[in-house]
Amino acid sequence: MPTELRDSDPELLHMWGWSVASVAREQALHAISMAAELYRDRSNYQRELRALSDLAALLFWEDRPADFAAVCVRAVGAANRVRDAWARGTALVSVVALLYSRGRYAAALRVAAQAERHPRNPFWNWLLAMTVASIHNQQGYPGMAQATVESALAMPQVDRDDRLRQDLLRQKAAALGLQGAMSEALNLAQDVYQRLSDYAHESAIGSSAALLAYLLLEQGRTEEATTYIGRTRAIGNRIGAPALLTRVQVLDVYASLRVDQAVQAAAATNDLLRQVRSPKPEPTMHSGWGPHLREILPDTTEPYATLATHDLWMQHLLLVTLGEGGETERALSLANELIREMQQRGDGLFLAAALLYRAVLQGRRADATRQSADLRAGWELAESHGFSYLPAFPVAGIEDVLAAALRAGLAPRAVAEVLRRQIPDRAAQLLLRLLDEPNGSALMRTRVAELLGNLGAAIAFPALRGLLKDRHQAVRSAAENALEQLVYRPAYRLHIRTLGGFSVLRGDIEIRDRDWRSVKARQLLQLLLVERGRMLPRDRIMDMLWPGLEAEAAANNLRVTLSRLTKAIEPNRPEGAPTYYIFQQGDTYGFNIESDHAYDSAEFSAAVERARNARNSGRHDAARELYRRAVELYGGTFLPDCLYDDWSVVERERLALLFTEASLNLGDMLLADGQPHEAIGLAWRVLEYDQAQEEAYQLLMRAYGELGERSTALRLYLRCTQVLETELGVEPLPETVAIYERLRAG
Repeated sequence: MPTELRDSDPELLHMWGWSVASVAREQALHAISMAAELYRDRSNYQRELRALSDLAALLFWEDRPADFAAVCVRAVGAANRVRDAWARGTALVSVVALLYSRGRYAAALRVAAQAERHPRNPFWNWLLAMTVASIHNQQGYPGMAQATVESALAMPQVDRDDRLRQDLLRQKAAALGLQGAMSEALNLAQDVYQRLSDYAHESAIGSSAALLAYLLLEQGRTEEATTYIGRTRAIGNRIGAPALLTRVQVLDVYASLRVDQAVQAAAATNDLLRQVRSPKPEPTMHSGWGPHLREILPDTTEPYATLATHDLWMQHLLLVTLGEGGETERALSLANELIREMQQRGDGLFLAAALLYRAVLQGRRADATRQSADLRAGWELAESHGFSYLPAFPVAGIEDVLAAALRAGLAPRAVAEVLRRQIPDRAAQLLLRLLDEPNGSALMRTRVAELLGNLGAAIAFPALRGLLKDRHQAVRSAAENALEQLVYRPAYRLHIRTLGGFSVLRGDIEIRDRDWRSVKARQLLQLLLVERGRMLPRDRIMDMLWPGLEAEAAANNLRVTLSRLTKAIEPNRPEGAPTYYIFQQGDTYGFNIESDHAYDSAEFSAAVERARNARNSGRHDAARELYRRAVELYGGTFLPDCLYDDWSVVERERLALLFTEASLNLGDMLLADGQPHEAIGLAWRVLEYDQAQEEAYQLLMRAYGELGERSTALRLYLRCTQVLETELGVEPLPETVAIYERLRAG
């Protein structure tokens, strides 16, 4: 197409510009901008708005804020000329974007509320959601940011465009991180980074890499974070994005703090702050804006800081870096500035974090009055907004402000959530230290007891039992309720073998004879396993294990034996915690069948039962495999070391009968399937345990007959009759005789 023809037709110019956007961006931007001017010159303002929308999208992806702002201004002018509902929506979103870019978040959100009432095309819909979610995240209202993203993702036009979708999910990942859901946030951020890397929009990729770096730093994965910081720096240098490069510098110094280079990080922070917080004038409002928009956004010449101007949450990282690097006075000065700015624009989470960190700094200066005021203000803000995580807060500082809140009875919900999310591995120790404080109030002890119960901290058993004697009823009640919530559970599974021998493993560690310390400790566990699912009275246990011994002596033996048993199978159980594997209710004892354990006899019995049910319901393939499993599980006679103990006889016979049933049923099925050799093996195995088992002889005779070994089958009949006569004094069953007669007749 001749260039002069294309350049004179706005439709052709617009289409050509969009078609080359992925390969020749500057030409595309120039072409679409010219097309918008031609539309305007021809009074086709609707098409002008469409072209400006496409132009704004390209500039947004290119991270060219000045050019993007200029296009937003042009869009407002075009909207003034159209003056319908769609144009009004476009104009309002443009104003929101401009207000956001200048850090005027409160005004941006007010205009955004108006924009929501007007129709918009997909790009302006997406831009509005991105801007609002970003404001909420930067102001520290992550729950609202997440809700905004979820609402936008429900729009079909947005959900179908993966570029738009992934940028929204990046905001969601940031919101999840600010709520303490670090694993979920990191997984989502990594996926977003990979997906956005498929596109050529380096600004979005750089922002995703920066978010990933921050989340990794918060999880202590500094080496991985350094990789993404480097990628962000490379992109920022390549596209010339000063704000992105400033974030890189902030992340760099914060990373130094996280690798214990606090002094060097603080020195670098002082240099960076001189760059970040230098003021310069803001440009005034564009003259082309209509009077209704001037009312929303009047002219202003207020100064604003360069580069990371409105990233006050990033500057919070610098605050912490200064404070932890020993620059207490400089950190206090920065905290005062940040808190004042955050209060002016109505921040939430980061304002709470800054107030609480300033309280930590005031504590280092021994300024108790100001420290108390900041603690109260910070925790009240956290409680009122339901914040559950304090971003970029050092662990020691977290413990300090949590302890102070508990002493003063502040923010019960927020304190509980921060304990659970931020220091789960240290929360119980912190609470126990508070209980040891000599002058702790009854209110604090009550709250600590409640939290220990909510945490399920097994190490708290002794302390909570001690609180049962507290002179305050509220403390005693809280301790009693907490103890009911605590469940001690070992970190291993108990593996118990009783078929063919006896052994017990704690995970991979076998309990040796020296661990049991007595044979009776082993026998007590075996007895409770035999009576599995039932509670045994103490007197019955004493009669079984110490028959004939006087009651008092037997009772003392039982106490000692029970102690040895529980120490053998639960050596790390906290003092005062109830046993996990052994139940004790009054004067009765039992094995906890709901505990995490593997018991071969129980598994064998269950496998036989499942196989029996499968066979009865006609599922022969399933029955055959279940019988195989059962036979494999039967390692031999039940507790062979206790053959002469009366309490083991019934269970031994029960299991032996189940093995016979499983073996013979499996043998019958295999013989029917044309596998006589395997059936023969099963029958002989049954006879090893019970040489008078007549059905095993029947199976052998039939199997050898199938193989054509008629003489062997007939000899087996003679052996069967002799054994039955010798062992039981009976003659063979008619079924056995019938098999013999068929074999003899050929």
